[in-house]
Amino acid sequence: MTVEMKGLALNHRKKAKPIRNHLIYWPALSILFLSSTAMAHVRWFVTNEGEHINSQFIFDDLSVGIVTLFFSFILLCVTADILSASNLKVKMLLYKPLFKKQYTTPILQISVAILLIANLLQKIFVAPNFIACAASSLQLFSQFILLLTLIINVNVFSYLLAVFSLTLFITFPFECAIDYSVELLAIAACMFFTSSNRQNKMYSVTFLYFQYRNNGTDFGLMFLRIGLAMQLMILTVHDKLLHPGLALHFLDLHAEFNFPHSLGISNFKDIHFVLAAGLAELSFGLILAINYSARISLGFILFFFFLTGCLLDLDELIGHIPILAAAFILFSYPKEGAISLLSIKQTHAAVS
Repeated sequence: MTVEMKGLALNHRKKAKPIRNHLIYWPALSILFLSSTAMAHVRWFVTNEGEHINSQFIFDDLSVGIVTLFFSFILLCVTADILSASNLKVKMLLYKPLFKKQYTTPILQISVAILLIANLLQKIFVAPNFIACAASSLQLFSQFILLLTLIINVNVFSYLLAVFSLTLFITFPFECAIDYSVELLAIAACMFFTSSNRQNKMYSVTFLYFQYRNNGTDFGLMFLRIGLAMQLMILTVHDKLLHPGLALHFLDLHAEFNFPHSLGISNFKDIHFVLAAGLAELSFGLILAINYSARISLGFILFFFFLTGCLLDLDELIGHIPILAAAFILFSYPKEGAISLLSIKQTHAAVS
């Protein structure tokens, strides 16, 4: 047994894994971010539902099987996490960092810089189809300022990115802003806490009458995880579950994505694929939110988002770079429930 494995085992014996509290709060909060109109990533390729207006899911035997797989995956992740409490090999597989040194900030810097540069070159504001026409000079200038600040000072950039994300709710319809602002706010919070002068500093946060205390790096990764989880749930509801017609119209143009049908499963219709893809993304978001074996979900997120980027075009891959970067960071530096906001060792905060 290596020294690192001995250290993990000793640390595991020193403290029992705490029972996760407030599990329902983070998924429940995502309900506040559901809107009646879909303006999410699928609109990079289609602007309406085509022939699939008011399409509804069909609940046949195949749909029941898909829903069963959804709950089975969640159960698998929960079981694996529970098993890690008594099995060191499983614990290492789920929670051992890929790198000893922290690369969170530079990875986020590079990913956001690529996105901003691509937006400026293509005269896009935030994302394709975020606005109906080409970006105005003021909108392009705001992104240029963000890029310039990102290069000069990460601390200032984290503040500006947070302000930029919040102003989207003021200057654009809610259904437009919510599909991107959560992701950007999570990145801003992560870069703020993981900057060189804050990553080892201890912070205390009070949430729902409980006090949470940890260093900047762990808080930054926690905010990134929660933000990515909420963003995934929001996007899958908007892209697929709330408006299946948009995804069905997308499949009309890209039939190759329904690979089960292409492989000969003739009864696996496009509507089944939309349901399966939507519930898959929803399960990934839920697992990230409750932080049970999050590395499993993150592995699937990296695979599917990278694959779709390769199958479509470079713009799709670049547009998903912040999500890919966040998923890679969280996959590389997984944190047990014991040091996440959902289950950190708690002490009752004084209630005034």
